[in-house]
Amino acid sequence: MHKPDVIPPNIRGSLSEFQLRWLDTQRPELHETFDEILENVFTEWLARHSQALQASLIYGEVLRQALEEFIGRHKDEFLPVL
Repeated sequence: MHKPDVIPPNIRGSLSEFQLRWLDTQRPELHETFDEILENVFTEWLARHSQALQASLIYGEVLRQALEEFIGRHKDEFLPVL
């Protein structure tokens, strides 16, 4: 089943009107889905700004989610928090 080529609402809400228009303009010419374009953009950004990610809010959010998942998965291996 083919999923529609749309920008997810949570990502759409984070982008400016110009960025949304830019994506809409480039997608047909690039012959890529929005997911592919955004993945390429993010991959390039990470390669260029890996140090910035460590100090950014994105890193904090990713770390929070990763730690939450880790704690849940390994809860029986560590001391309980009182």
